[in-house]
Amino acid sequence: MSQRPIANSQQPIAITHRPWRLGAVVQQAILGVASIVALFPLWFMIWTAIRDQNDYFHSPLGWPRTIHWDNFAHAFEANIGRWVLNSTIVTGGAVLLVTLVSVPAAYAFVRLPFRGSDLLLRLFVFLMVIPPIVMLLPLFALMTSLGRVNHFDSVIVAYAGLMFPFSVFMMVRYIEGIPNELYEAAFVEGASHLRILWSIVVPLVGPALVTLGIVNALWAWNELLIAVVMLQREESRTLQAGLALLKGKNTMDIPLVMAGATISAIPLLLLYLFGQRVFMSGLLAGAVKE
Repeated sequence: MSQRPIANSQQPIAITHRPWRLGAVVQQAILGVASIVALFPLWFMIWTAIRDQNDYFHSPLGWPRTIHWDNFAHAFEANIGRWVLNSTIVTGGAVLLVTLVSVPAAYAFVRLPFRGSDLLLRLFVFLMVIPPIVMLLPLFALMTSLGRVNHFDSVIVAYAGLMFPFSVFMMVRYIEGIPNELYEAAFVEGASHLRILWSIVVPLVGPALVTLGIVNALWAWNELLIAVVMLQREESRTLQAGLALLKGKNTMDIPLVMAGATISAIPLLLLYLFGQRVFMSGLLAGAVKE
């Protein structure tokens, strides 16, 4: 009886390296160039903010001779701290208001449809493409007649109204993904629509709410036109309106303006960093539907 030869387990295993394909190299090169292009404005803003004015005009893209942190101190002396507080109040109030209104509205579109609800939802999509400048004059006339110019509530209501169509449309898509079995089980237990909304819908769409809040906060924080028209006093200006005023007063002092722009970007950067995981999960949850 012949015996089969036993394979030598000590033989070295050949490792084959997958060669780089031309398409992968081109893809990585394009991504690298796109990353540099996207990060260059951020680098230029921070780099300029720590430079002296004469140093900047000598070589705008050069290496700074000395680091000047005084630009940030001068920016706070120009009332930028007050503007940051105003922007926080306006942005937080607008995001909170539009969230409290859009989530129940989206639930009504999904679970309590009425005659003309589909047409109304399409109208919301149409309103999303209308630029805010078209509504600026009617908004200003309305707030003037109500005596709410230079008051935060006028800007908060205006921002919430402009963000409402997108917020409802986005939340409708997420609420539609909740299985009907959960609603049926809740109705069997005798839960009302309000209880279902608070106990079932809101926890399940939590990542979507965070995503919606971040997107709306980014828009409200960076909005300029409505803030300039509605808040005309310097002590009531938002950060972006104040930076526009600061740029007008210090046209030649580019490092000071960039220091203010850096301060304005810090809250948004912190917001994204702390909510990045939930933000990405919210985006991915809305990307795939069964």
